[in-house]
Amino acid sequence: MRHSKSGILLMELILVILFFAMASTVCIKLFSKAHLKSVLSVNQNHAVIEAQNLAEYWLATEGSPEKTSLYFDTNWEKCSEETACFSAILTSAPSSEADLIEACISVIDLQTPTKPIYQLNLIHHVAKRRMTYAD
Repeated sequence: MRHSKSGILLMELILVILFFAMASTVCIKLFSKAHLKSVLSVNQNHAVIEAQNLAEYWLATEGSPEKTSLYFDTNWEKCSEETACFSAILTSAPSSEADLIEACISVIDLQTPTKPIYQLNLIHHVAKRRMTYAD
């Protein structure tokens, strides 16, 4: 009789250990996905800020740089192209309309360059300068 009770207790312990193993596996997957989403969110926030900075520069110069590339390391500090992990690329082109210029800013992860982290399209109206003469 005593032998059968210890067998049931052993079976219960095995089931409890199996349950905790499965629960810990689910928790580890959830934590790893949450960490990945956090990293992606941080990168996207930095990408938006850098794209906005580049857009302000482009608007202040009225579209004078036709192509500009900035490179960033893993901490989003500016660096050389050789050590870069991220890149912000500005490409500018005249529009089909006379007084408009267009640009596109793409911020990409250099490890997966096919899909940009953030992309910003710009259109700017260039005002004509008028000369006035004093009489």
